[in-house]
Amino acid sequence: MNYIAVAIGGFFGAVIRDLIGKIIVANIFPVGTLTINLLGSFFLLFLTTIFLEKVNISDTVRLGITSGFLGAFTTFSTLAKETYVLLTQGKFFVGFGYIVLSLGGGFFTGILGRALALYLANLNINVKDEG
Repeated sequence: MNYIAVAIGGFFGAVIRDLIGKIIVANIFPVGTLTINLLGSFFLLFLTTIFLEKVNISDTVRLGITSGFLGAFTTFSTLAKETYVLLTQGKFFVGFGYIVLSLGGGFFTGILGRALALYLANLNINVKDEG
């Protein structure tokens, strides 16, 4: 059942990533992939923190959302390809800037996602079964 959940989540994550990539197009800088990866970093830490702190969710659903949907939504391989293209076109500053923004920004947005989840977990909202 876990594999089916990951496959279903992966299908939707990949489709949404493709749609966003086609909507956000930039000629100089790969803004679409950067946006996708930053959103994925934010939501991965946000959701995993919420699942641990507040929401009682089955492992199957958690895997479908995190490994499936967010795993297919984010794309390290596209980051690598786009960086390679920028560097081979002689756009060294843009290429290295893209790497720094992707990795640093991913870490930062992930921390923001976790911080927001912890803040929400401290509110009087509780849907996790304590029993």
